Amino acid sequence: MHLLRITFILLLIGLSNFARAEWTFIGNTVDEFQYFYLDKRTIKKVGNFHYYWRLIDKLEPDEAGNFSIGYYIKADCITKNISVLSLNFYRQQMAEGDALIHNINEPAWQETPDGSLQDFELDIVCEK
Repeated sequence: MHLLRITFILLLIGLSNFARAEWTFIGNTVDEFQYFYLDKRTIKKVGNFHYYWRLIDKLEPDEAGNFSIGYYIKADCITKNISVLSLNFYRQQMAEGDALIHNINEPAWQETPDGSLQDFELDIVCEK
């Protein structure tokens, strides 16, 4: 229960910081259709985990009309696995405008492939 409370508090802090994010470009897809950013200021270490915000910005909207999606992520720097805790969907690029927020009730752990953009992202996150 205590861990759940800490996660919820971190999520609230993360959501309030999202509006003032300072996005650092970390890479893009080969077709240059999606651009990936990280807000280094939001990286927080709690116990063995790191929490942070990632932004994926698109040149064209997806099927739902979203140009950008913010991901609040819990990372295990030892195993290099991540778990997405919350998604913010935006109708404008670079997380501008109002967000449709979707909190994930039972987030699953995902492996990070070696040499991937996520792997590079975790190298940055886990330095803190």
